[in-house]
Amino acid sequence: LRGYLRELIARRRRDPGEDLMSGLIHVEESGDQLTEDEIVATCNLLLVAGHETTVNLIANAILALLRNDGQWAALAADPGRAAAVIEETLRHDPPVQLVGRIAGQDMTIGGERSDGGNVAGGVTVPKGDNILLLTAAAHRDPDHVDRPDEFDPDRPVIRHLGFGKGAHFCLGAPLARLEATVALTALTSRFPDAKLAAEPVYKPNVTLRGMSELSITLA
Repeated sequence: LRGYLRELIARRRRDPGEDLMSGLIHVEESGDQLTEDEIVATCNLLLVAGHETTVNLIANAILALLRNDGQWAALAADPGRAAAVIEETLRHDPPVQLVGRIAGQDMTIGGERSDGGNVAGGVTVPKGDNILLLTAAAHRDPDHVDRPDEFDPDRPVIRHLGFGKGAHFCLGAPLARLEATVALTALTSRFPDAKLAAEPVYKPNVTLRGMSELSITLA
């Protein structure tokens, strides 16, 4: 991907257009902000975090709506349901399954806290250690989610870590929600009688959950 982006940068230098990459190149050459490595890193981030994840969010929501009786038709009849559908998709079948973090302090994960505040059992994580957090599993925790394996946009409260939390919260969350809202409301209103035609085919990726094929019958 980086090689492809460098070739594209070279083409845009020779023949700039009204696209984002041409704008980034212009900033680099007329000012002092972006090096070629920074342009490559920015485009890489936008493609993976700003495109791939949102595409998968939309597709995962479409699948959930079609698999659950009445949900597709309900959204077609009431576009205002889109926000709840998107949040429930982020909980039930998120496009990002896990995230990496670095422990900011010594901590214990799991175990039981005593009256004195000490934690017995669990796993000790030293400060500075790398951690992989399977957020998709947290979304299905029965201690915190009622009927965790059911797709239900009408839950009184929908909680998830689909966009991270705190200092790591995704800057693109408002855009992803807007894009998904536009796509889902347009599809359901245009094709209110759509049906799932076959089971989906998934891409072989541990972190990003998305389909390579989703067959739908548009009645």
